[in-house]
Amino acid sequence: MRPGIKLMVEKHNKDSEVLDAGINGLKGAINTPEFKENCRELVIKYNAAVPPGKQLHSDPNSYAEQLTYFVIQNKKDFGDSSGESSLVDFWRVHGGELLKAREKDDIQGTVKEVDSLRDEYLKNARELREKFVQLREKWVVDFNLLRGEIGQAL
Repeated sequence: MRPGIKLMVEKHNKDSEVLDAGINGLKGAINTPEFKENCRELVIKYNAAVPPGKQLHSDPNSYAEQLTYFVIQNKKDFGDSSGESSLVDFWRVHGGELLKAREKDDIQGTVKEVDSLRDEYLKNARELREKFVQLREKWVVDFNLLRGEIGQAL
């Protein structure tokens, strides 16, 4: 592997670890006992208000972690994505309230830091992908290879 690409891959791996650590820190800041209790109460409230076919069927305490990731992702809606339809319906009703956890002063700084890390990570990942595409094209020319012989996935 070319030295420049090798360094980029190593940086990409390190940046991934830093981003994961930031996300885990944000998760810990959001997923507090109060947040878990709020999630539990909202699931119970939601289940009481909807017909059995629309209810969330797992233990109300089991949703806090998944809902924490929705808050981390700042998920406003699900669009056309698939998923447990009752959870999607729950989020449409109560997601706005849970997203308020991001507005707390002690969390806003962490959110900004993670957003910055994510943006930098994605920028570098796009650059790395472009380097691999360029290398593939060079190999196609230099070694008279077909793109399919060295992978078309890039």
